[in-house]
Amino acid sequence: MGGRSERRFLGLSPALWRLSSVIAVAQFGWSIWYWQFSVFLMEYVEEWEIGVVLAVGTIATLVGYPVSGALADSIGRKKTVILSFVPIFIGLGLLAIYPEWPAVLYEYALAAFGWSFVMVVERAMAADVVVEDKGQDSARTFSMIVAPAFFIDGVAPLLASGLLLGGVSQRMLILIGALVSFLALMMGPIILKETLSQTTMERARKGAKIPIRSFGRSYWRIAAGMSSFYFVSGMTLSYFGNLFVDEWHLDLPTYGLTWAAFSITQAVLSYTISGLADKNLRASLMAGVIGNSLMIGVCGAGNGLLLAFAVNFTWAPLMILWIGAENSLIAANVSEEAQGRAMGIYSLMLNSLGIISAPIGAFLWVSLGSLRSLYMLTSVASLPFLILLGYVLKTVRVQMPSLDTQAQPM
Repeated sequence: MGGRSERRFLGLSPALWRLSSVIAVAQFGWSIWYWQFSVFLMEYVEEWEIGVVLAVGTIATLVGYPVSGALADSIGRKKTVILSFVPIFIGLGLLAIYPEWPAVLYEYALAAFGWSFVMVVERAMAADVVVEDKGQDSARTFSMIVAPAFFIDGVAPLLASGLLLGGVSQRMLILIGALVSFLALMMGPIILKETLSQTTMERARKGAKIPIRSFGRSYWRIAAGMSSFYFVSGMTLSYFGNLFVDEWHLDLPTYGLTWAAFSITQAVLSYTISGLADKNLRASLMAGVIGNSLMIGVCGAGNGLLLAFAVNFTWAPLMILWIGAENSLIAANVSEEAQGRAMGIYSLMLNSLGIISAPIGAFLWVSLGSLRSLYMLTSVASLPFLILLGYVLKTVRVQMPSLDTQAQPM
């Protein structure tokens, strides 16, 4: 590994651009069908079965987070990300061929399990380079590694809408997703470059399988401080489409355009905004979280097409601050051989809150009589937790370990 002597283009090393290109291909295979998946399921299963399918997929994703982290540390990032495309290809292929109950449960879960590997390994590879660079431009690295994928996430639904209008079936979109995943599987061995040394993998294999204590105090403090905001987001963002279509009265294609506006804006602004985040990681994370809470409130109070676009254009840079700063603070102080597991376990802990918060959000939606009320309530309820997060961040160390040091003990 060449360290900071390697040239950078838009904040990424050649190895990370290789990874980003392969993941962008895989993202196209995922985004071309995922945005309308619940609508697709309505043709084949009952309404209550849709909820079960999505719940099982969520559980499969949560299981995949720590599994992928452990594999990425022990066998390497390259092999793990290549392996991830196998269940995605098989799951989507079967889903396109036979989307019937109860087979759809296992088909979607298999694909979701593989996709969780992609989400963890891309951050683990970025963390390898961040550690190598001793934390320099860490937020930019974590933001830019996903920027091409966000751009594709914005473009793919637009292309998919055109294909649907041209007579292509929803099942064909899923089949296209499977074939593109197979393409990513073929690209991986040729394009990807390993970022973890054999020595580091050996240390990971010899150490504890789940090195909880070695993550350090700062890691656990960040997880505790951020948990309330993941919980609040889980109560509301699962119903973002319902809010915009049913209560903002946007039609489905227009909602798709607002989705694309968010993703493309995030991709375009990632380099600039992440550079600002690197100037002060703690303040950037606070700004991102505060902005997220305010945007949820605006969604509850607002209305109209222009405001819908304004919300998405405004939300995008706030999420860049959140993503770049949060990942940088997680990676800080965690030893190199544990970065994959640190990312996987963090994703498991924080995203598993959605299993509880999403049903609570649905209950409040029904009880309050509207999604607007739910969004306003959760926006206000999240504000007191900002005080706790601010206190937690003051106690967090921001010091990237060297390649041979361990995290501070618990």
